[in-house]
Amino acid sequence: MGVNHTFARFRAGAVRGLVAAGLLAVQASAFAAIAVFTVPNGLDGVEGDSASSLPFGDTAACSNGFRYQQVINGDQGLFGTIGSIAFRLDGGAAPVGPLTYGNTTVTLSSTDRTAATLSTNFEENVGLDRQVVWSGDLQIDAAIDAIGTNPFDILVVDGGGFRFGDTGDNLLIDIVVEGCPLGAAFFMDAVAGSSATRAVFSGDIDSDVGSPAQGLVAEVVASTPPPVPPLYDCPVRGTGGDRPSRGIYLENFPTNQLGRVTLNYRLSDPGQYRVELTARQGSYDGAVIGSQDRVFAAQAADALEPVTFDFRNASVAPGSTVTFTQRVISQPAGADIFFDLGEGPCTDVFETNGTAPPLDSFRRDSVGITVLPSSAETRPLGLGGNWTVVGRDAEGFMIDVTDRNQLVAIWFTYDDDGTQMWMIGTAQQFDRAGAAMDLFRTDGPTFEQIRQIGFDNSLIDIEPWGGMYLRFLDCNSATVAWRSTTGFGQGDFEIERLYETESNLCP
Repeated sequence: MGVNHTFARFRAGAVRGLVAAGLLAVQASAFAAIAVFTVPNGLDGVEGDSASSLPFGDTAACSNGFRYQQVINGDQGLFGTIGSIAFRLDGGAAPVGPLTYGNTTVTLSSTDRTAATLSTNFEENVGLDRQVVWSGDLQIDAAIDAIGTNPFDILVVDGGGFRFGDTGDNLLIDIVVEGCPLGAAFFMDAVAGSSATRAVFSGDIDSDVGSPAQGLVAEVVASTPPPVPPLYDCPVRGTGGDRPSRGIYLENFPTNQLGRVTLNYRLSDPGQYRVELTARQGSYDGAVIGSQDRVFAAQAADALEPVTFDFRNASVAPGSTVTFTQRVISQPAGADIFFDLGEGPCTDVFETNGTAPPLDSFRRDSVGITVLPSSAETRPLGLGGNWTVVGRDAEGFMIDVTDRNQLVAIWFTYDDDGTQMWMIGTAQQFDRAGAAMDLFRTDGPTFEQIRQIGFDNSLIDIEPWGGMYLRFLDCNSATVAWRSTTGFGQGDFEIERLYETESNLCP
């Protein structure tokens, strides 16, 4: 964020390569993947097929600031964290600047709107994970490249750090400007009839509705998180064919935390299986490090299924033996679970029939195990508890994260008649600091009916209410964006935690 930023030809054009190289240099040390691509695809070295004076060039259309939205379909290559977005002048435009657009705000969000379905109603396009990535006075100072296609001079997002793809497949760029400079007139490089990008524009920021506009040719810089190297990754050496899996142990464990453990199972029959994996310090009767169970399915006989158990970076003594015992909770009748065949050698992994190692142990060539840092590192831990809406004493949330990494939220609020209303939502995979979910409310038997005839499940009616996006800023503060599909509108607010139920996990 900043005030009175200047994006000159030197920075965005000649230094474009240096900026990209700088990102690469910074991220390369962490082994991140960086992509710099042009939207629509294929227009990096050529002009778009039409010119547009919107949004920055046409001050005649800017009676009271302006609002501009542009959607970019995700199939253009979007992924990971969006760090930079830039537009460029049309090839026939003259150099411009410096020009100042006062009080500019740039917001990014995921959206289910596409280039074909972009609405002229601005708020219908905005995703619930919207995030302000830039604000201040935007100053444009752009020049024409002496050779070839215009560079991407107009940099509207610089290091925004928006994590794309939380609630939709497409990216929405939302630009609001309160004050336009006088006398500006220059053409932006745009595309007409594109299936990759579309735009909506209004010359009045107080208007809820815009007019269809051409999408601008954009340069997007995106990065994915660095791959996490395994803490332990080896197949097993030994003799013996496939046998029902019982237990394995790792000698000389190389780190002080146990994260995600992945085992490759060979399942003898189609159907659903449920297996519990317990990790212990030392032998099979040692102190429990953690226990996780997973449900997985085989679609066919002799199916291969990688199954991951997340121990959430539980403490382990480095150099010790970590022992895993497995309990089959349920499986199809007559079925067996085997470790998948792997390639050796790896002398630190054994399978036993359940006794303390090394008694009755034999080396195997049919087990492969991978241990990675826990996925919980990518999100705040210990979020469970009661959360209140800031400034409202009697409205809030109960939030919990299950052992399957699902986030469950119950919103306590009121309906239009002042009657207490509860909405319930679940995010099935909560692996970052944000979670999107659908919200539902229920109607059921009355208190008197329950007292007289008992609880009748057939009287329960589950109704969709809308959607919500939770973004956790830290262990005790978060923001909520919501949108109702049943007439309650939309909005956002801040929440803070009143008390914890997982205080031992949250710093």
